[in-house]
Parts: sequence; structure tokens; C-alpha cells
Amino acid sequence: MDKLKQSIKNHAQLFSNIKIQPEDINYDEANQKYIPFLQLIDSLQTSIVVASDFYKRDYYFVSDNFNSVFGFQKNRLPVTGNEWFRRRFHPDDYIINEGSIWALKYFYEQPVEKRKDFRLIHEFRIKNDNDKWIRLIIQNDILELDKKGNMWIDLKLCDFSPNQDLHTPGQFIFKDKFSDEIIYSLQGKSSEADKISPREKQVLELISEGHKSAQIAEKLFISVNTVNNHRRNMIEKLNVSNTSEAVRMAAKLGVI
Repeated sequence: MDKLKQSIKNHAQLFSNIKIQPEDINYDEANQKYIPFLQLIDSLQTSIVVASDFYKRDYYFVSDNFNSVFGFQKNRLPVTGNEWFRRRFHPDDYIINEGSIWALKYFYEQPVEKRKDFRLIHEFRIKNDNDKWIRLIIQNDILELDKKGNMWIDLKLCDFSPNQDLHTPGQFIFKDKFSDEIIYSLQGKSSEADKISPREKQVLELISEGHKSAQIAEKLFISVNTVNNHRRNMIEKLNVSNTSEAVRMAAKLGVI
């Protein structure tokens, strides 16, 4: 099992341990308190608003604009668990899941009165339903606990990251939102994808479209020999046997 799949499995197992009893929550009170608040934030259109419900294991609130802005199929997100969303992460951004696991464990080590004092900020690459890689940044705060102090409703403010460099690894920050102290952070490591130059990426894209070396040379105004050198270099950098494998690996890593 690769690191992303393993991290999703570990994340799901840990979050499944959150046991909320119906007598410990009150939807009428929560709805009166939070739905107008969430609708107001959403109406400002400064961020895309998502809130999770850990009792129902579903979404408590999702902005109508989520799908259209980020390129996911209409109404797909609200009716599917976030494991589906996490499977879209770039393979090298599994550290986001590992960070969330650490944060949850830390959360339950704190006194109940402190558990809403923390903020998660994670930035990562994800592939949308248009088969396009995008880079998102999400700020995550706990809105409501149940009567026993379990995490019940949380708030996620989702935006395109100002940095849309798809070669930069994801990062995770867990902080005290009042003191601004960073309690824990993770930075993903660069992978083979970061070794691919912009010109090599162009060559890979053209190879993936079925172009031969001579056609690529003509399109990029370089020699066939240069194209072939790029092919050899990419095979070596991606640690594969041929250009077909290089294209498949590049697609998996989000290079093309």
C-alpha cells in the first residue's frame, strides 16, 4: 500500500473512534447558532465554506460554489465522505493526513475548555473532476463540541493557494489561534517531479499527446537530438525504463 492510501486508511480509522451520542448534541440550537453565521461568511465570497458533522459523518454545510469554483462535479462533495476527497490528493501530500492524525490526538489530550483554541492550516495539491491539478489552502477551526467534549462540527475556509506551483510539496500547520504559536508543522519533501524542468515538462506533454521526436522538435524549435536528450534525462530522473513509463509516472506525480 502506498503512503497516501495508508495515510487515508489511518486517518479514517482514527476519526471513526469519535463516538458521539444523540443525547449529547442539539441540532436545533446548533442550526440557530451556526447556519446564519455560515451563510453570512459564504455570502461574502471571500472563501468557500465547508463544515463537517462528525456525528452524521457527512457535511453540515457546503457552499453552493464549492463545485463550480474548484472544478468538482455538482453536489458530489456533500454526499460523499471526505475519504473520496483525500484520495484526490497528490501522492506526495499524504503528510496532510498524517498531520491531521497528529492534531486529533493532541486535541483529545487537552482540557475540554481548550479544545476549540486551535487552528489547522493545510496547503496541498489535488486533482479535480476536470483532471486538472490545483493547489488549495484550507483553514480549519472547531465550531462545536458535544457535551462530552468530542469534536462535533468544524469549519473549513477553502481557497486557491496564492502559490499555484504544483511542484511545491504540501504543508501542514497546527497552531494556537489566540497566541499564534505554531504547535506542530509538517512540510512535504520534494519528489522526482521537482527534478523535471519546464522544457522537459513540455516534451512530456507532447509525448503524452502522441507526438514523435521530430514533431516535438518542430513544435518547440529545438533539434531532434535535444528532444532525445530530454527523453533520456526524464527516464533517468523519474527512475523508469522508457518514455511511456515516464508519461505515466509524470501523470501520477502531477507533472502533466
